[in-house]
Amino acid sequence: MTAAAAPQVRPIRWALTWATARRVLAQLRHDPRTVAMLLAVPAVLMILLRYVVDNPLALNRFAPEFIGIFPFVVMFIVAAVTTQRERARGTLERLMAMPLAKLDLLVGYAIAFGALACVQTQRVKCGRAG
Repeated sequence: MTAAAAPQVRPIRWALTWATARRVLAQLRHDPRTVAMLLAVPAVLMILLRYVVDNPLALNRFAPEFIGIFPFVVMFIVAAVTTQRERARGTLERLMAMPLAKLDLLVGYAIAFGALACVQTQRVKCGRAG
């Protein structure tokens, strides 16, 4: 009886991963609705939080956590919508037919959306301080 061979994990090919991240960022840049949502929704959520929580002590206690959470929640939604859009257009199947590993694709998306989430967090943080 022979042991089943463990599946080989290919290392991340950074050139393909960065190309995927650049493609996703370029795609997002040309979608004005998504850009508006990325820029406005976290700030609006923080404003709503300010008016929902009337107690300044409670707001000062909970607001810093939400400054980081709101942009990442919005990024999760945008990433899901973008992935679904690519699947509906057939782009995802074409990407998977290329010599691009699934890990390269996922890490490329994570880099692009993670960078945007960090920019959103800084924007909300600066807007709160000002």
